[in-house]
Amino acid sequence: MSEKTSFLDKMKGSLNKVSDKLATSSLELTKLIKEIKDFGKYNERFSLENQKYIEYLKNAEHFETGPFSDTLENIEASRKELVESLNTDCIVPLEELVEDWLELQDMKKDVEKTIKDHEKDKKSLERGKAKLEKLENAEERVEEKIAAQEEVVNEGARLVGESFDLVKNKEAALEKVDAKYKTKEKKVLKEVLKKHKDLLLKFHQHSIDILSSTAAKPTPKKAAKKTTKKSTKKSTKSK
Repeated sequence: MSEKTSFLDKMKGSLNKVSDKLATSSLELTKLIKEIKDFGKYNERFSLENQKYIEYLKNAEHFETGPFSDTLENIEASRKELVESLNTDCIVPLEELVEDWLELQDMKKDVEKTIKDHEKDKKSLERGKAKLEKLENAEERVEEKIAAQEEVVNEGARLVGESFDLVKNKEAALEKVDAKYKTKEKKVLKEVLKKHKDLLLKFHQHSIDILSSTAAKPTPKKAAKKTTKKSTKKSTKSK
């Protein structure tokens, strides 16, 4: 097996591995983006339902619902901020990563095409060599035909050499871009997952703080009852 043949076989194996990794990477990224988007849509739907309930509480004259509706409004404002941050800090970077993946995929296809072109050149060269060998072994040697075929073979050899060099250069470029993509992918995924976790924790903690703060405050209704009781006592004493 020649050095060039060994190199091409090795390259095909590398391309297959890259294809498998890229397919897995794309699938995982698409899945992660969908999960985050679905989570955002769920919160948006939940927020819309809560908004209807808040409006109901505000319009319910027979209930003292001011503090409770304010609490819900504060939580929903925080939820809206969460959804916006998920889109900006998580979904957008991941979608940019998918675009990089598509560019890398195009580059990989270009390398595959270059390899196929090289193999066509090589087969054409082999056919030229076989024809030359037949001419040289023929009983009636036609010098002009042999010379012409030798020129074809030499030109074919030159093209094969050039296409082989082109394959090597494109493979090197692909490996460089692939390594850069993997580094970026690792960094982006790490940052996105951390941001996603931090945003959820922040939202939950903020909701708990709002609820705790509201629970610690007396409602206006209770305050009114205390005032009535005190005024009754004062009235009794004066009598």
